Amino acid sequence: MKQKCLTLILLLTVLAIPVSCSDDDNLEPVALTDFNEVKNSIKSGERLVVVTDLAKCGFPQNLTGRMVMNDVIINNDEYLTFSLSHLTANNPAYPGKAIIENLHYRLFNDGTFEVTIKYIDPDTSEVIYEYEGDIICQINEGVKIFSNL
Repeated sequence: MKQKCLTLILLLTVLAIPVSCSDDDNLEPVALTDFNEVKNSIKSGERLVVVTDLAKCGFPQNLTGRMVMNDVIINNDEYLTFSLSHLTANNPAYPGKAIIENLHYRLFNDGTFEVTIKYIDPDTSEVIYEYEGDIICQINEGVKIFSNL
């Protein structure tokens, strides 16, 4: 990080633009431990990263993922919700077929974290698969949320 900062200073100095780097450039990720910490970080505009281990949340497969929490809605301080959708042709249940995988996440004010999974046909918008089981765990047990990234 220091080298990036020094390179930036050199470039901007050549352009006669004043700049400085502080120790804040070396911030370590901070694990958020409850709903209020996550909510307050969202409200202050921090960039948050979510790491999930869905097997620890009751999902039958060992799936671990990481995503940036970009678009978030806080619903009356009861829960916050965000989702990730992507188009793939690599889902083993649908070989060679393009599908939209949609993962919907909710973090409740008691620390409960819930995930729903749906597969959608991009041609018809029909839901072709929805996981029927419960994918539920607690923050810091199957899901970790980090700021300062």
